[in-house]
Amino acid sequence: MPTRFAATVQRPTNGPADTREDVTDRSVECPADERRRGMTAPDPALRHALDSAYAALLAGDTTSAAALLQPHLTAVPESTPPDAVRGEAATLWANLLVNDAATADRSTTALAVRWARYGAATARQLHGNAHWATLRARRVLAEVLTAGGEHAAAADAYAAAAAALLSTGEVDEASAVAAPLAGALHAAGRCADAIERLSGVWDAWQAKHGNRDPRGLPIVLRLTGLLTTCGFEREANRRWTQARPALPPQHTVRRVAVLTDAYTLMSRIAEAHPPVCAYRRLQHGNAAATTEPEPQ
Repeated sequence: MPTRFAATVQRPTNGPADTREDVTDRSVECPADERRRGMTAPDPALRHALDSAYAALLAGDTTSAAALLQPHLTAVPESTPPDAVRGEAATLWANLLVNDAATADRSTTALAVRWARYGAATARQLHGNAHWATLRARRVLAEVLTAGGEHAAAADAYAAAAAALLSTGEVDEASAVAAPLAGALHAAGRCADAIERLSGVWDAWQAKHGNRDPRGLPIVLRLTGLLTTCGFEREANRRWTQARPALPPQHTVRRVAVLTDAYTLMSRIAEAHPPVCAYRRLQHGNAAATTEPEPQ
């Protein structure tokens, strides 16, 4: 499901209302204004590196994109003054770091978390909660926190993004955030919260769009995965039946791809979730339980 803040392969724009050919300077104030607000003046070298990084991404070269940004993000994030260009670069770099399987070790992930926090805090301070830059930075922060195993903090970041989207009337985009938000809650052992939230979002989506709109598949597939790994097989099957009309036609490459993605997601959840599952802990503590529990 497309969202406005999940792009790493192209430079985000200001949305449909922004028709300018060059949006590079859209959020950078003049140096005098920045000094008055305690910010650093834009670094021309960093601006050039950021533009070059986006060009590398468009060419499919994520390694070069990260390498272009790295020399400009060597300071301690917590002591770096707010700067719109540096904040955007930090958000992009953090996202690249955790999505590079060759370099995403524990120390790299920890560094990515620190710069993602800087990017989100800078965007919020300069633009407010509902600005596209803040929404994108919060989404990246949540993804980076998830990669670092900080699931409760990731859920908070997703929830903040969803609330900001709802406040501006972006209901469908808030629904898009609901799936990873529920995933973070689930990974943190807050199974009831995750299932209740995502069930409500899916029911609302069906009421508005019906069950044939393929944009709803990420929601219901995630919901099915949560229910399955928490032991609610009957409810998971019921939700999966609701999703089937939105699947691509049988015997098509697209249908195979969707089902493969769904299987991969469920396998990943099933592998990581049992140790923290609230319902499985409840079942193990009640050896006499012989029936499937009902989701709350």
